[in-house]
Amino acid sequence: MYVRPPAKTLMRLIHFASVALLIACASPAAAAEDEIWSFELSQGDTISAIAKRYLKNPNDWMKLQQFNKVRLDRAMPVGSRVNVPADWMRLVDIEAQVVALRGKVLIERGGAEIPAAAGTVVKAGDRISAAEASSITLKFPDGSTSSLHANTRARIDLMRGVPSTDLIAQRLRLDAGRIEHAITPRANSSSRFEVAMPVAVIGVRGTRFRTSVDDTNRGEVLEGRVETTGSGSPVPVMVAAGFATIIPASGIPSQPIELLPPPDLSANSAAQNLNRPVFSFNGIAGAEEYRALLAGDAEFTNVLAEIVNKAPRIQLAEVPDGNYFLRVRGIDVNRLEGREGVIAFSVKADSPPPPDPVRPANNSTLPASGNALISWLPEKQAASYRFQIAADDRFERVLHSAQRTILLFASRALPPGRYYWRLASNRADGEPGPWGQILQFVVGDAEAAPAPAAAAPK
Repeated sequence: MYVRPPAKTLMRLIHFASVALLIACASPAAAAEDEIWSFELSQGDTISAIAKRYLKNPNDWMKLQQFNKVRLDRAMPVGSRVNVPADWMRLVDIEAQVVALRGKVLIERGGAEIPAAAGTVVKAGDRISAAEASSITLKFPDGSTSSLHANTRARIDLMRGVPSTDLIAQRLRLDAGRIEHAITPRANSSSRFEVAMPVAVIGVRGTRFRTSVDDTNRGEVLEGRVETTGSGSPVPVMVAAGFATIIPASGIPSQPIELLPPPDLSANSAAQNLNRPVFSFNGIAGAEEYRALLAGDAEFTNVLAEIVNKAPRIQLAEVPDGNYFLRVRGIDVNRLEGREGVIAFSVKADSPPPPDPVRPANNSTLPASGNALISWLPEKQAASYRFQIAADDRFERVLHSAQRTILLFASRALPPGRYYWRLASNRADGEPGPWGQILQFVVGDAEAAPAPAAAAPK
């Protein structure tokens, strides 16, 4: 006969059991005897095997058997849990490292503030504060990363494990702001990564997800799934990829909410000619805003800029020549951020901008004779100019296309109708710049040629 340990989940026990499993201590200063680790028995496992792998004194297996109120450990079925007090285990503290930094980030340790820098070691007990227009990415020993964005305050509650094993426990406490996590899958079922928020805890064994805290706690899952337990409910909520949960002040997590779909960025060029690139896309139903992250790497470890815009259009600040990645997502009425659209692109920052047009004025009407004189101002970076007139705003029916070194173009005998025109500059070595604003004019009766919907520059 044996008494099987309670079958409650780890996350339920964190909040509601008299002792917490795995990494439930609220801070690294918590007494070790209040911290209990839990192990799920695999095929062929016994309490003595657990003791040999994890205890300071492997001969304490009988003591461990008594602690778990088990008489015959070999009779315990697969899946049973063995609880182990942390102060019996041969645990060591582990450390994280700063691998990317933007702006001003401070690490508070032992009452002193340390400016973060690439390579800075982060330990259990450290508090991290990222200021406005700042971010920091931490890398853990197992390769997992957490990227803290602007106006985020967090604390490393716990980072430790058993030497020469894959057993580690990590707990990050998010007090305010936003964090994006990429957690390496855990082979050991007793290893766990958790994010504690004011009224909820999210636990994972390997996934990509986001957490945020303002007046509400949120968890958004991009890959895998997470388990969310709120302080106001004993029942955890499982959230799969493509869904999120909201935990209000009541501490009761919502049932999974589907994330907004990703924006389609495919219409934008992968070769950008300006040092302030613009990316346009169709709006997403239900999106109130859009967030964009610019990075120099596909994993977005090194975030270079962050932009929030109400319109489905992202204009970057000036960036030098190089290769970049842009990640864009919609934000809904609940402030949940949706699935991501990503585009890889390059910038050749010294391409000349388009010249400023002079005439005809946009939406002007020309005489029915159809004679049109197009002119523009010189652009100091341009050696020549490109010019097009089209019968449609997508420039699929181009009527005139030419390169000019002078600042005007005369078009004669255009039939009555509405026309579209645009300008671009060329560098001295022939490198073309981007097209400028699409303008339009009418030949003859404006009433007979109504203006179409506005078009984006090409």
